[in-house]
Amino acid sequence: MYLSVDRDNIKKVTIKIFDFLEQNNIYHESKIGSEVRSDDIIIRVFSKKDENLIRNFIKNDKEISHCLMKQIPFCFEQDGIGYALDGNLSYNATISKYIKEYIKKCILNHQEVSLNDFYRFVEDIYNITFVDKNNIHTFKRKYIDRGDLRCYSEESLLNNYEEITKLILLAIKEDKFDFYLDLVDICNDKTRVDENIKKYVKKDEDSKDLSIKLIYFNKALLETYKKYDINQVIFAIKKAYIGDFSAFTNNNNARTILINNLKSYDVMKIIRIYSNGDIEKYVNNCLNIIQTNEISDEIENNDLIQKAIYLNKAIITTYEKYNLEQVLVAVKSAFYNNDFGYFTNTYNARDILKENLASDDVRLIIQNKANGDIEKYVNELIKSLDLSPGDSVKK
Repeated sequence: MYLSVDRDNIKKVTIKIFDFLEQNNIYHESKIGSEVRSDDIIIRVFSKKDENLIRNFIKNDKEISHCLMKQIPFCFEQDGIGYALDGNLSYNATISKYIKEYIKKCILNHQEVSLNDFYRFVEDIYNITFVDKNNIHTFKRKYIDRGDLRCYSEESLLNNYEEITKLILLAIKEDKFDFYLDLVDICNDKTRVDENIKKYVKKDEDSKDLSIKLIYFNKALLETYKKYDINQVIFAIKKAYIGDFSAFTNNNNARTILINNLKSYDVMKIIRIYSNGDIEKYVNNCLNIIQTNEISDEIENNDLIQKAIYLNKAIITTYEKYNLEQVLVAVKSAFYNNDFGYFTNTYNARDILKENLASDDVRLIIQNKANGDIEKYVNELIKSLDLSPGDSVKK
């Protein structure tokens, strides 16, 4: 818990808070800064009950609450108090490292700094390092201090950095206190932490192909939408970002299958690949594809719904990279000749089609919606999603 207090009142505020902690026998590890900053007073407590007692005391004490200064935008805020979690690292030191590297990049590229651009910078670090696990050695060299390695294992520090980086992104984008409390529970789950640490020992412990995970994910999305509405789906995905799948329905075991087969980084990877990280865009596109094809329960049970999603995502990706002409060539080739070679392979779109569809599937999907009319099917899809063509030339 971070409290920022002006210089004239910090002594008075500190005494009142620490007296309250002592009177209520609250165990804490705390410190007071010597300069006016966002973390003048840091209070570390070890239960939600104690946090709630302290927060209510501060909120209801007008003398203290009126002295609190605005928190920085990189932590969660509730009742004027900033919240973070950092394990064996320093939350503020981690943010400072990221800001330093971000500013160096901006200077090098002669660009202005902004909170939104900084968010994208940190998001790229998270995706490349902790989701794709393609940049771990560079990350370790740049961010992990030798002093920390004398006290903690490399794997536990990487897990710690992953948690802090995720928290920074959620604090900037969401800043919802409930998300923070959920993340605290998840990060304190020893079994989950141990499993997460293992993935840094072995580059990728998960043998399941992403296309299979995509099937499980989209089925949970659809089940949740059918039971609730689109807002619940979006909320469920945001919760899944922090490893909590509880907001999905468990109709047809959708939630149980998710929990057994996906991690939070799988969900983030799916959203990033298919909608550039935009959750609402992903959900809208996915539901649009489902509704566009008007697939019956019988067909849905036979997984044609998932094949339609693969086909439409390949159409979208090819159109955004090339143009309508290229898409029509690609679909016709698949429709008539079982040849998927004219689709782009951006985000593995072509490979996924080859692995999961045959020309019979393509014909059935297009027959359901457009009576077998390829041009009508493609044009209605593109129009419904408001897409813009790319400018690449297919060779």
